[in-house]
Amino acid sequence: MAVPQPDFTRLLTDGGPYPFPHDRFRARIRVLPGVPLSLPSGKVIAIEPFMVGGDDGDELAFTEQVKPGTYPVVLSEIDLIDDGGVVWDTRVAAARLVIRDAPVARWELAHTAEQDRAELDDDEHFGFPVDGGLGCFLDAETYRVVGEEEDFANRVMRTMYPRFGGTADGGVVPAPVTLAVGDEPHAVVYYSTGFGDGVYATWIGFTAAGDVGCFLTDFQTLGDEHEGEGGDDEYGNDAPTAPVTSQEPVPLATALTNNALVLGVALSSAGSPLLGQATLSATTDAVPPARFADGQAPAALPARGQRD
Repeated sequence: MAVPQPDFTRLLTDGGPYPFPHDRFRARIRVLPGVPLSLPSGKVIAIEPFMVGGDDGDELAFTEQVKPGTYPVVLSEIDLIDDGGVVWDTRVAAARLVIRDAPVARWELAHTAEQDRAELDDDEHFGFPVDGGLGCFLDAETYRVVGEEEDFANRVMRTMYPRFGGTADGGVVPAPVTLAVGDEPHAVVYYSTGFGDGVYATWIGFTAAGDVGCFLTDFQTLGDEHEGEGGDDEYGNDAPTAPVTSQEPVPLATALTNNALVLGVALSSAGSPLLGQATLSATTDAVPPARFADGQAPAALPARGQRD
């Protein structure tokens, strides 16, 4: 057994307002237009982009392989709104790789060839660890090619800030970012991961005919799904302190300082950004998605976690 499935109906449909752990806010879901992703082998990987390369992509790919081609990645965003309809924060609630434009008849937890869903306890799930605030979809073949590129993590950092709009207080508005690899212009699609770091499960939606309809990574932003590591409420979320009033880009230093958790940039004890952190994480060997308790953010990638 594994953790309960998220509320896919809410995640995949424009709607709301829905209850939110912070009493002063409600949640509204918006589904964005898709952006293309190339799958040259049809072997899908969901991972933090800073961890791409340096390992065997086939070992990280999900067991369900699809026909090679180009498919849209669709983000569902969550707006936190007050009673007056003012938006105070926007995050990515889910990222979906759409293989077939058909209704999903059932959902299953995605896993790699080395993982066995039958071994999961009720409060456990497979997922990929995030400590840089980002996730992505890519193909196993793309993963191999990226392994030959020395500065891919730096490319992620360089593209992250110009492409993500900024708010008046330095906050980051989520948006999908596409990266080219080699001759393929739509090789990697990355995005911010909900309220920041954690361990995020990917689900596979199957059609009534048993075909793969989509892959969906849930970032645990709705209701009881989210249990963070600290913050203003029992879910670990820090309440926004100002409404979203602008989407103009902000200086890099401001974005780094104000969004260390969301963007995964480590801060020193003095509060200054340690700019090498994201690059350092990319130079380590990537690890297969491990098994963690629901909502647990690993300190050192344990093999099994339990809910407190």
